[in-house]
Amino acid sequence: MPANSLFNLELAILMPGAHLVNSGVSQTWKAPIKTENGNNIIAFVKILPINQIISEIVGALLGKALGLKMPAPYLVKVNKNYLPDTSKWPSNDNELIAFGSADINFPSFSRFTKHDPIIRDLLYKWGYLKRTIIFDIWIANIDRHDGNLLFDGVDFWLIDHGYALTGPNWKPVDLKPSVSVENKLLSPMIPAMTTTDKHSLKLLAETEAHRYEKINIGDLKSLGKIENIGTAEQASAVLNFLHKRIDEVVTILCNKIGIPTLDLAE
Repeated sequence: MPANSLFNLELAILMPGAHLVNSGVSQTWKAPIKTENGNNIIAFVKILPINQIISEIVGALLGKALGLKMPAPYLVKVNKNYLPDTSKWPSNDNELIAFGSADINFPSFSRFTKHDPIIRDLLYKWGYLKRTIIFDIWIANIDRHDGNLLFDGVDFWLIDHGYALTGPNWKPVDLKPSVSVENKLLSPMIPAMTTTDKHSLKLLAETEAHRYEKINIGDLKSLGKIENIGTAEQASAVLNFLHKRIDEVVTILCNKIGIPTLDLAE
């Protein structure tokens, strides 16, 4: 597949054997699923509102197209009878579409930082940290904390994009390309950044924005199936937001870190 190309989001069916692993804001099960290509895998399956499923798809497909490490995503057809302890079933139907993420058997980074805060230095030394920060600005992801990073001992894997596109309850009217949202990776770094650090990050943001322009974002409708699971209005708003926000990424970053968008030499 060419660089910066989106891949086709695979469909899957939930199989018997799920067990509940998280009953917080949204319920999550660790469960066997069978993919449309006939593979049997273990995945984390989440029952989410449609707008959050769209956010998950956007984050996963765009991130993987850019070379960021993420578990394989799936749209999973779920039968209520296969989910034990279902307390937040949002439908009158017995079946619905959920979001699935392959279990790659790496622990959450929060397991490490909870017992040893110094280990966060590993994150600050990670080669893809700055690209991830800029990516989160592009997709307006407000929730990249330690618990939404998996750590394999060397690299970090990005998970949980349900709060991208400005937050968990976004509506098409909220998707204004210039909107600035919280960036949980960047904010604690800003006080220690030198002017040189800030300008280096700005230059990287300009480079990344050029990479974003090479992605055919319109393919999210077919390959990401966002129009199939949401409304035409939602799909149109998301595509428009992502297209136009590319031109805002550098400005939003510069405003966050307190440097001019245009240098005197430009």
